[in-house]
Amino acid sequence: MPKLAGLGRNAWQFTPGTGGSFPPEWVANLARNTHNGMGKIIGIIERMILFILIITGNITTIGFVIAAKALARFKELENKNFAEYFLVGTMCSVLITMIIGLFIKKIIG
Repeated sequence: MPKLAGLGRNAWQFTPGTGGSFPPEWVANLARNTHNGMGKIIGIIERMILFILIITGNITTIGFVIAAKALARFKELENKNFAEYFLVGTMCSVLITMIIGLFIKKIIG
């Protein structure tokens, strides 16, 4: 079966029926209780939630996921450069996940 990969060199890979996998270095970081790569892991979880919402037809709920993400970064959004970076990254992530999710939903039936 083909693999769908997210953005980035160490992106989460989804293979239908296998549940995907996290790169070993991310798991090692979690085991050491460090914050390295936490943004990547949050992004992966975000895309997984968005994908599930799209496949199950709950597209309107995506707004809550984006709102929760913005709320978590509320103070940092005062910095205009960060706010633009955050917005572009979030919109790209949502767009790509929606395209893949809708494509797979169409294939599945």
